[in-house]
Amino acid sequence: MTPAGVPARGQPVDPRDLADALWLAAVAADLPPPAPRAARGDDETERSGPDPASSRLTGRPGREADRASPRDGSPGSPAGSAPAVDERAGDQSSESSTRDRGTSTRPRSAGWASARRRRGGWSEPAPPTLESLVTQWREVHQALNVARQWVPSSRDVVLDDEATARHLADGHWRPVYRPVPERRWSLTLVVDDNWTMSVWQSLVPRLVAMLERLGVFEDVRLCFLDTDVDDARDLRLRGSRRAPNGFSPSRLLEPPGRRVIWVLTDGMGTAWRRGLAGRAVWTWARRLPVALLGAVPRSTLRYTGLEENQGLRPVTDGQAIAVPLLEPHPTSLARWAARLTQDGAGGGELPTVLVSPAPPEPGPPTGDGGDPARGPALPRRQVDAFRSAASPVAFDLATHLAAAPITRSTLRPLLRMVEGPPGRTTAALSELFAHGLLYPVAGSSADETDIAYEFAPGLRERLLPYCSRAETARVLRTVSADLGPKVTAVRHLAAALLDPDGVPIPAVTPETEDFVAVEAVAFAALSGPYLPRARRLQAALAQPTPAPIGRVPAVWGRVPPRNPRFTGREELLEEVRVNLRQRSAAPDVPAAITGMVGVGKTQVATEYTYRFSSDYDIVWWISAEHSTLIAASLMDLGRELNMDVGTEADSAVRRVVDALRAGQPYSRWLLVFDNANEIEMVRNYFPTGTAGDILIVARNTAWLRLARCVEVGPFTRSESIEMLRLDDRLDEGIDLPVADADRLAAALGDLPLAVDQASIWCRETGMPVGEYLRLFEDRNVNLAGSLPAYDISIDVAWSLALDRIEQSSPSACRIAQLVAFLAPLPIRRKFLFDGLAALSMPEFDAVPLRPVEMARAVGDLNRYGLTRVGPGDDTILMQTLVQPVVVNRMPPGERDLVRGAARALLAVGDPGTPDDPAAWPLYAELYPHLLATDAADSGDPRVRETLVNEVIYLFRWGDHERSLELATQVHETWEQTIGEEAPEMVRLAGWLGRLHHANGHYDEAARINSRALELCARVHGDAHPETLLAMGNRVADLVAAGDFHGCLELADERSRRATEALGPRDPATLVAAHDVGAALRLVGRYDEARRADQETWSLRAAVLGENNLDTLRTVLGLTIGQRETGDYVGAPRRQERIVERLVEAVGGRRDHIDVLTAQNQLAVALRKAGLHAEALRVARDVRTQLDRRYGRDHPRTIAASLALSAALSADLRNTGNLSEARELAEEALGRCERAFGPPHPHTRAAAVSLALAVRHCGDVARAVELDTVSLDVLADRLGPDHPYTLAAAANLASDLFAAGEFERALERDQDTIVRCRRTLGGDHPETLLITINLAQDLRALDRAEEGVRLNGATVERLTRVLGAQHQAVKNATAWMRSDFDIDPEQL
Repeated sequence: MTPAGVPARGQPVDPRDLADALWLAAVAADLPPPAPRAARGDDETERSGPDPASSRLTGRPGREADRASPRDGSPGSPAGSAPAVDERAGDQSSESSTRDRGTSTRPRSAGWASARRRRGGWSEPAPPTLESLVTQWREVHQALNVARQWVPSSRDVVLDDEATARHLADGHWRPVYRPVPERRWSLTLVVDDNWTMSVWQSLVPRLVAMLERLGVFEDVRLCFLDTDVDDARDLRLRGSRRAPNGFSPSRLLEPPGRRVIWVLTDGMGTAWRRGLAGRAVWTWARRLPVALLGAVPRSTLRYTGLEENQGLRPVTDGQAIAVPLLEPHPTSLARWAARLTQDGAGGGELPTVLVSPAPPEPGPPTGDGGDPARGPALPRRQVDAFRSAASPVAFDLATHLAAAPITRSTLRPLLRMVEGPPGRTTAALSELFAHGLLYPVAGSSADETDIAYEFAPGLRERLLPYCSRAETARVLRTVSADLGPKVTAVRHLAAALLDPDGVPIPAVTPETEDFVAVEAVAFAALSGPYLPRARRLQAALAQPTPAPIGRVPAVWGRVPPRNPRFTGREELLEEVRVNLRQRSAAPDVPAAITGMVGVGKTQVATEYTYRFSSDYDIVWWISAEHSTLIAASLMDLGRELNMDVGTEADSAVRRVVDALRAGQPYSRWLLVFDNANEIEMVRNYFPTGTAGDILIVARNTAWLRLARCVEVGPFTRSESIEMLRLDDRLDEGIDLPVADADRLAAALGDLPLAVDQASIWCRETGMPVGEYLRLFEDRNVNLAGSLPAYDISIDVAWSLALDRIEQSSPSACRIAQLVAFLAPLPIRRKFLFDGLAALSMPEFDAVPLRPVEMARAVGDLNRYGLTRVGPGDDTILMQTLVQPVVVNRMPPGERDLVRGAARALLAVGDPGTPDDPAAWPLYAELYPHLLATDAADSGDPRVRETLVNEVIYLFRWGDHERSLELATQVHETWEQTIGEEAPEMVRLAGWLGRLHHANGHYDEAARINSRALELCARVHGDAHPETLLAMGNRVADLVAAGDFHGCLELADERSRRATEALGPRDPATLVAAHDVGAALRLVGRYDEARRADQETWSLRAAVLGENNLDTLRTVLGLTIGQRETGDYVGAPRRQERIVERLVEAVGGRRDHIDVLTAQNQLAVALRKAGLHAEALRVARDVRTQLDRRYGRDHPRTIAASLALSAALSADLRNTGNLSEARELAEEALGRCERAFGPPHPHTRAAAVSLALAVRHCGDVARAVELDTVSLDVLADRLGPDHPYTLAAAANLASDLFAAGEFERALERDQDTIVRCRRTLGGDHPETLLITINLAQDLRALDRAEEGVRLNGATVERLTRVLGAQHQAVKNATAWMRSDFDIDPEQL
């Protein structure tokens, strides 16, 4: 019998069948043979698959011709036939497909070597899929079996009877153990957890179960990595998808190097596209075997963040590493296993992906989603590109999904409707993600009936013509059946297909709008009798729907008033909305409005904000000229959201940004960054993610590469004419002939700002257009050649208005001149009026002082368009282009006078209390105006004082960089004008040195502070408060230089002077006394430090109160001293109390710097008390917060890194993670060397911590080298008896012990014990623990009896000091050596 579809002998062969056979033969030659398996019939296709992509094959004969091309104009679709076609054809098709499945006798393989002819073309062989891989246990076992190797265990041992017997015969009493054999390799499966990987997550447990069942790996661990982040610090591994806290990727690095890492990913996460995930993979790959297991076919990976590098060959590109890229197929796994076990030899070619420690520079996204330089791709172009690049199954799926609202509930049956090999529809869905067709709906819940995914705008209309009418109707019926019982908006769809005119149009509400929009598109695609219904649906959608309660923005802030004269720009507004809707597809790419000055960018953004405000729960407008303005605005937003943002900008802003990124408390927000021309500065404040929208308004064209941009240009002529004829006081235009308006628009170059000004002028003055044009041309001739045509239009338009103001309202003219020198930002009327009333300048006597008259003068400016009403109606704003026109009209002498008046106005507004958080909003308001007026050039002492106060405010507020920037600028100016001995200059110099120190510029700080101290003594005297402050700065410099003894000497002198000049109870004296206690701890004199801190605390408690922040800082120092004098057991309890008291003192803020400092000391106390797990938790939390707040180079973060490293390696058996401890210590050492230099005690503390980690990782030689250098340096800098030196000496002895040099270890321990007893005391825990180490030295030198006696006696004493349950006591009892960390304290 001839099988179906095969021509009988002697029959002619169809050329297309022959081509098919030849093509299959060519493809099959390159493919591995299918593994033999028992026939399973149709059950092979019924296997359960991933959720929501579980699928089964559904054949539909006869569909290809109907879907081969768009239906426009195609025969076979006569009007009026649709109802019968969509009801019966779909059912017949379904029945036919069932019959075909039941009668087919062709056995089904895995689907990857079969080919089918579709749509008049030829389909590719089905690529391997993750779903097929988890069913091929035998094939995978055979592929990976070569990696099933055995090695001696590094952990588990058994008694070696034979060796023990020989040992006893030789007179040695100790038993001998041998390691248990174990499998060589362990596997960690890292599963990418970005939103596109959700379709594969249900297969992960099956994959893990299969890998465990293979018996190839010693163990299989599973963790998840969320790559939907745009900051490398946010890449955290989690043990489960719902785990709230993650851990560092470096924790996977294990010392033996026997762990294999597979990363299951589709490469579509933000971190992959930006190169951040590659850095984490590089961290693993430089030490462990790593491979990327592609969840999607290789043909799809080219549209993701994984750039394939063909062939596993040597890479010479710097530090880049070629990581194998595996396909989910046994053949690919076999090649990888061969390379793993043969050190790179054999195994066949494998594609690779290059990973590097340095992520690439951020650039525009790639793929079909469009070019940010031109905005999003046109839907037609995007569909054409997808059709040519995607698999047939993916395109078929896209055409079906285009007819449906894509909820989680409807996605499953829609996937089953698409014909394809088993599991292929899941990969097809991933193709839609990769090409940017589908994106998740921001803020959608886990409810099965909520729309989960949406097409980019315009794509549904372009995709549906490729789906047959019968299939489109079938999709709608499926949606109605599946979703109808739960969602009323789609319940009627099946009935509407039968009676499109009789079924009512559903009500359009914010809840149903998206469902109705899909119905309108689908019925329009069905055409014929469905077109009238589609038009009615579209009309219903076009009607403005009043936002119900709850749809009005809950938070609305700083948005400029809506322009009642806004004209045209409809296409631009729609383009902005399209760009914002596409943000979910590329969360790190914002939308932007760009264009030259004066074209109305801000007006377009303002109109968009008002028109679409009901789409959002938060609308917040941010003036983005300076980072201080952005930070202040975000802090205000946090307060509006009832967040506890505190008063410090560095932590508060991060908290607000993180909340927005997480969609808390609202996920539908809009942030508008106006005048965002400093790109890198502004991007630091973006809450990137899938929640919310970001809109940029800027003239910087560099945004074209980094955002989806809408370029705003001049008006069209029709828009100019409409604006000129518009009167916002009437419901209709003014009586201006169109011809006159056309002439005027031409003269103004259609520049929106100039057109608006001319319109206001003509309306207010009633001047005929001809006369206006004559005046315009006269001034134009005078300016011709001196300015560009663009600037001439601006200058002429506003000069005419200024002429009128000068004549009619001199006081208004003066106010305009004053405002022209200030920053082009909204200015509070009260600030302006109060300042004018306080000015004592004859030139401003003409300005009325009564508020009513001032308001009238400002009203004149608004009426002629010279200023505008700002947000809240209590501010005025002068356009950036207007300011130079006003300034340039003034003679040079008058210009200097008015600029001086503007500066004096700012000095009047200085509250004079930069340390008071209540005054900080006023200082934030002053900052941009001080810059705009070049206030540093002022000779007015009041202005100089305001500048210094502004520097102090910025420092107290937490913006150390801006504070240093302003202080440097002012200092350089004053050096040339008033000299370094002026009192204001001396005060500023002290702050400049302090700011350099705060920013880590220690050498520069020391130079400035030394000179400032000399000047203070010369100008003010040795005991003046300014001199005492300068001495305090020098104390900090000496700590940064590592001169702890010099620091103590200067701190003592400062305290003595303060006590003599101010008395012992003066706050300045108490600050000096507090620093003496800290300096005593730095030199290791803990007993003296405790006594000094006790006395300082008593005085501060009496003078300031027990809960004052300064008093609590002294209490913190007192608890540190108590711990370091040996009270390890009681230290955590006291430290916890001081943490809670500090939290209460700072208003409940646990991220306050004083609280974090105390918590870092709590981690140290917990570790020394033996509570290692709790110490690790606290240390990790503190380090994460300090890193986010200050960056990893800050001394506080470095100290936290050392505490975390110590916590990680404290208990090797329970909580230790040596690889992460080593990495943290390596990083801290490098940063200390750059910040302080190699000889600094803090640098040597980091080196001691690193030596511990490397020794436990097996690198004893390096540990000896590190500790030897540290011991020599610390002994030289601090003295041989300093606690830091003793810790380094004790660790060096342990290094020597590990190296087998027992005699040298004994000598070192003996010397260290003598010094410890002298410095710390005989019963100090460190003295006793070093004695335990000495006992082990004795035993190793065959002085066992002596060692046992010493160990027993010391353990008894240690038990009395620490308690029997302390981990150190348990370790000592078990003859385990103790290690010692150095915990540097910041002054």
